[in-house]
Amino acid sequence: WQPWQLLVLQGLTGAATGGTIPAIGALLAQYTQPGEEGRVYGLNNSLRAASRAAAPLVGAGIAFGFGFGATFVATGLLFLGVAGLGYLYLPKPDRSD
Repeated sequence: WQPWQLLVLQGLTGAATGGTIPAIGALLAQYTQPGEEGRVYGLNNSLRAASRAAAPLVGAGIAFGFGFGATFVATGLLFLGVAGLGYLYLPKPDRSD
């Protein structure tokens, strides 16, 4: 791996994350029952904080066990897995305009 590759991959990860976080907030707003918004957004923020604490530990474990490049493969697989779960489990939009 070269330093420029790390820069490009970090930029792509930032773009993916920057698009994902507002999308999650929009989905939560759309599917949350009235009166439950505070609880749902609080849970969302708690999970985000926990993931920010756990991600470096998991990344370091992957890098230690499989090498530095494996962290990028694992991150890509994680993004694909989450996209697949969203496709499978999120309600499909009603297109009967």
